[in-house]
Amino acid sequence: MTSIPGITLNNGQTIPQFGFGVFQIEPKDTVAAVSTALEAGHRHIDTAEMYGNEAEVGEAIGRSGLDRGEVFVTSKLSNDAHEPDEARQAFEGTLKALGTEYVDVEDITVLNKDERTGPDPDKFDGR
Repeated sequence: MTSIPGITLNNGQTIPQFGFGVFQIEPKDTVAAVSTALEAGHRHIDTAEMYGNEAEVGEAIGRSGLDRGEVFVTSKLSNDAHEPDEARQAFEGTLKALGTEYVDVEDITVLNKDERTGPDPDKFDGR
Protein backbone atom coordinates (compact mmCIF):
# COMPACT_ATOMS: atom_id res chain seq x y z
CA MET A 1 0.00 0.00 0.00
CA THR A 2 1.22 3.48 -0.86
CA SER A 3 1.73 5.96 1.98
CA ILE A 4 0.29 9.37 1.14
CA PRO A 5 1.81 12.29 3.07
CA GLY A 6 -0.42 14.56 5.09
CA ILE A 7 -0.58 18.21 6.08
CA THR A 8 -1.28 19.09 9.70
CA LEU A 9 -3.96 21.74 10.04
CA ASN A 10 -4.12 24.44 12.74
CA ASN A 11 -6.50 22.29 14.80
CA GLY A 12 -4.02 19.40 14.83
CA GLN A 13 -5.98 17.25 12.39
CA THR A 14 -4.08 15.87 9.42
CA ILE A 15 -5.48 15.98 5.89
CA PRO A 16 -3.95 13.66 3.29
CA GLN A 17 -2.30 15.69 0.52
CA PHE A 18 -3.89 13.59 -2.22
CA GLY A 19 -7.58 12.88 -2.35
CA PHE A 20 -9.71 10.65 -4.51
CA GLY A 21 -12.53 12.62 -6.14
CA VAL A 22 -15.75 11.00 -7.28
CA PHE A 23 -17.00 13.75 -9.62
CA GLN A 24 -18.54 12.20 -12.74
CA ILE A 25 -18.29 8.64 -11.44
CA GLU A 26 -21.64 6.96 -12.04
CA PRO A 27 -23.32 5.81 -8.82
CA LYS A 28 -23.25 2.20 -10.09
CA ASP A 29 -19.44 2.42 -10.35
CA THR A 30 -18.73 4.44 -7.22
CA VAL A 31 -18.51 1.65 -4.62
CA ALA A 32 -15.92 -0.21 -6.70
CA ALA A 33 -13.96 2.95 -7.51
CA VAL A 34 -13.80 4.18 -3.92
CA SER A 35 -13.04 0.67 -2.64
CA THR A 36 -10.12 0.43 -5.06
CA ALA A 37 -8.86 3.86 -4.02
CA LEU A 38 -8.99 2.92 -0.34
CA GLU A 39 -7.23 -0.39 -1.03
CA ALA A 40 -4.51 1.55 -2.90
CA GLY A 41 -3.91 3.74 0.15
CA HIS A 42 -6.06 6.81 -0.43
CA ARG A 43 -7.45 8.14 2.84
CA HIS A 44 -9.09 11.32 1.55
CA ILE A 45 -12.33 10.99 -0.40
CA ASP A 46 -13.84 14.07 -2.04
CA THR A 47 -17.56 13.97 -2.81
CA ALA A 48 -20.61 16.26 -3.03
CA GLU A 49 -24.38 15.92 -2.90
CA MET A 50 -24.55 17.28 -6.44
CA TYR A 51 -22.45 14.35 -7.71
CA GLY A 52 -25.32 11.97 -6.87
CA ASN A 53 -23.08 9.29 -5.37
CA GLU A 54 -22.63 10.13 -1.68
CA ALA A 55 -24.53 7.02 -0.57
CA GLU A 56 -22.18 4.84 -2.61
CA VAL A 57 -19.14 6.62 -1.15
CA GLY A 58 -20.48 5.91 2.33
CA GLU A 59 -21.12 2.28 1.41
CA ALA A 60 -17.54 1.84 0.17
CA ILE A 61 -16.09 3.41 3.31
CA GLY A 62 -18.32 1.21 5.46
CA ARG A 63 -17.31 -1.95 3.59
CA SER A 64 -13.60 -1.08 3.73
CA GLY A 65 -13.10 -2.22 7.30
CA LEU A 66 -11.32 1.07 8.07
CA ASP A 67 -12.33 3.08 11.11
CA ARG A 68 -14.23 6.20 10.04
CA GLY A 69 -11.49 8.34 11.62
CA GLU A 70 -8.93 6.89 9.21
CA VAL A 71 -10.73 8.30 6.16
CA PHE A 72 -10.83 12.07 5.61
CA VAL A 73 -14.12 12.93 3.89
CA THR A 74 -14.77 16.20 2.10
CA SER A 75 -18.19 17.14 0.75
CA LYS A 76 -19.75 20.32 -0.60
CA LEU A 77 -22.86 22.43 -0.30
CA SER A 78 -24.29 23.26 -3.70
CA ASN A 79 -25.34 26.73 -4.87
CA ASP A 80 -28.94 26.27 -3.74
CA ALA A 81 -27.94 25.55 -0.13
CA HIS A 82 -26.11 28.67 1.03
CA GLU A 83 -28.71 30.16 3.36
CA PRO A 84 -28.62 28.86 6.96
CA ASP A 85 -31.75 26.67 6.89
CA GLU A 86 -30.95 25.23 3.47
CA ALA A 87 -27.33 24.64 4.47
CA ARG A 88 -28.36 22.74 7.61
CA GLN A 89 -30.86 20.62 5.68
CA ALA A 90 -28.33 19.83 2.93
CA PHE A 91 -25.64 18.98 5.47
CA GLU A 92 -27.98 16.59 7.30
CA GLY A 93 -28.79 14.99 3.93
CA THR A 94 -25.07 14.52 3.27
CA LEU A 95 -24.53 12.86 6.65
CA LYS A 96 -27.49 10.56 6.09
CA ALA A 97 -26.39 9.62 2.56
CA LEU A 98 -22.82 8.93 3.68
CA GLY A 99 -24.04 7.01 6.73
CA THR A 100 -21.72 8.91 9.04
CA GLU A 101 -22.03 11.26 11.97
CA TYR A 102 -19.57 13.78 10.55
CA VAL A 103 -17.55 14.91 7.55
CA ASP A 104 -14.11 16.38 7.96
CA VAL A 105 -14.66 19.35 5.62
CA GLU A 106 -17.89 20.74 4.19
CA ASP A 107 -17.10 23.24 1.44
CA ILE A 108 -19.41 26.01 0.31
CA THR A 109 -19.19 25.70 -3.44
CA VAL A 110 -20.08 28.36 -5.99
CA LEU A 111 -20.20 26.79 -9.43
CA ASN A 112 -21.53 29.67 -11.50
CA LYS A 113 -18.96 32.40 -12.13
CA ASP A 114 -21.77 34.98 -12.05
CA GLU A 115 -22.48 34.01 -8.42
CA ARG A 116 -18.92 34.25 -7.05
CA THR A 117 -20.03 36.53 -4.25
CA GLY A 118 -21.63 33.51 -2.55
CA PRO A 119 -24.05 33.73 0.35
CA ASP A 120 -24.79 36.92 2.23
CA PRO A 121 -22.26 36.78 5.12
CA ASP A 122 -24.69 38.68 7.36
CA LYS A 123 -27.19 35.82 7.02
CA PHE A 124 -24.79 32.88 7.35
CA ASP A 125 -23.91 32.58 11.02
CA GLY A 126 -22.21 29.17 10.85
CA ARG A 127 -24.60 27.46 13.25
